[in-house]
Amino acid sequence: LFLVIKTRSIDVTKPPKQIIDEEINKMKNHFDILQTIDLHPYDKDHAIVIAQSKD
Repeated sequence: LFLVIKTRSIDVTKPPKQIIDEEINKMKNHFDILQTIDLHPYDKDHAIVIAQSKD
């Protein structure tokens, strides 16, 4: 799974790192998180999460 997180689309009041951590925590029940990539300076406040299903 490749998931792009656009932090400002989720919540403009929280720090982007906090939003990324919260979204990753939501995924951990169903996915193994393999890598998280910060897209700065190409896309500010965006990240890609690479994950694999636990099934």
